[in-house]
Amino acid sequence: MDRSYHEEREGQTTEYTDQAADAQRAVIHLRNT
Repeated sequence: MDRSYHEEREGQTTEYTDQAADAQRAVIHLRNT
């Protein structure tokens, strides 16, 4: 599910867990909206 998120940020390795990644994506989505 968070593959697209991780793929977008190639510079940063997958340090966040699935939950953290999902939360980060949600925050970014809110900022973009």
